[in-house]
Amino acid sequence: MKSNLNRRNFIKYSASFIPVSALYLNGCNLVTNQTNSEKIKRIEVVNYKGPRKTAAHLEIESIGGKVGVFGTLLWGIPERMKSLLPKLSEILINKNPLDRDLEFSTIWEKLYPNNPLDVYEKGIDPLSGKNIWGTTRGGRHSSTGKIIMCLSAVDNALWDLRGKILGKPVYNLIGNVNREQLQVYSRVGEGKDLEVARRIARERYDKGQKHQKWYFVYGPKDGKEGMFKNLELVRVLREELGPDATLKFDNHSMRFEIGPDWVVQLAKDMMAYDPFWLEEPTAPEDIEGYARIKGETGITIAAGEHHFTRWQIKPMLDRKCIDWVQLDPDWCGGVSEWLRACDLVKKYPRVKVVPHCDNFMTNVQCVASQPESLCPMVEYNDGQTERKMSFRTRVLRPESEILQTPTEPGLGPDLDHRKIQRVE
Repeated sequence: MKSNLNRRNFIKYSASFIPVSALYLNGCNLVTNQTNSEKIKRIEVVNYKGPRKTAAHLEIESIGGKVGVFGTLLWGIPERMKSLLPKLSEILINKNPLDRDLEFSTIWEKLYPNNPLDVYEKGIDPLSGKNIWGTTRGGRHSSTGKIIMCLSAVDNALWDLRGKILGKPVYNLIGNVNREQLQVYSRVGEGKDLEVARRIARERYDKGQKHQKWYFVYGPKDGKEGMFKNLELVRVLREELGPDATLKFDNHSMRFEIGPDWVVQLAKDMMAYDPFWLEEPTAPEDIEGYARIKGETGITIAAGEHHFTRWQIKPMLDRKCIDWVQLDPDWCGGVSEWLRACDLVKKYPRVKVVPHCDNFMTNVQCVASQPESLCPMVEYNDGQTERKMSFRTRVLRPESEILQTPTEPGLGPDLDHRKIQRVE
């Protein structure tokens, strides 16, 4: 048997954040003969018409016929991915997918050798070279972020392919925990109409959803009236569900705004209702705002879904202004970069990780690979998951907030070609 991690790569990875044990497949240490059947022959963006929608997926196929799949792809990623395919093909075709050196960070280095990602730690965009701290994006994802999201899809499809080649679920390849069940919390929705919110919260609670996340729809531009309406949502939900409910609040109205004065007051007033956390209290690059909100209120803060790579989250950890890291493996650099971020978080006492849910399958694999002390739960969005997984052989659904971890090889239930059709 021949190892694909040569001495140079072993030294490089040993010096990185992630422990050496996590760089190998659990049980077989990512060691394989590089046979023709394991070499990559195709990387392609494919559109499928499914039962509910048409959407793009990324496929990476080995000569032996195994296909790693990641999707659905949104946010303009299919178009950007297609522009990257010629270079990605040069990097991946005829390579062994079980070679752990084929991952997000090394692919980035090959594409952008003069643009290191660690400049994110200094508040610099690695592609534009511009300072981004204290700025707003004007959109949900930055231009550089969308490139990182493309390479996240590549990394995730490679993990799916590895699992299918070796006949194991991804969590069984990347961790030593292999949790059979996961605690779930649900994203519920916005609370513009308080009576509707009260009714939905009660219905879900009575069905066993005691861990709920709700969205604020008002921000600093809405002044005191908007703050009052946000607080009324908190009050009504706590009043309706009582002290045993775990209530999380996502300030996603702040995504494009900087207004720490307003948020500090909101956070202080929320504390009377025992919120579990306040999510994304200010714009992603407003690190001074994060530090001030945490320092002046002490409220538990969750953030990171709109941050890219471990390097953009590290300053927040150093400033002690984040308690829950929500890096999304579909957006931050794939499963590989998410694992490196987990190992980074372990250096900061009491900080935990719960990935933001874009594709539920990926999140489940990631959380199931880590100890409950680091990753206690997984986020679930029922409507989104039903849509994205409608292309699959089955949909992952928790019961009473408990999900049975999937056992299918790769990232989970595969594409169901009996009910989907390729379209151009």
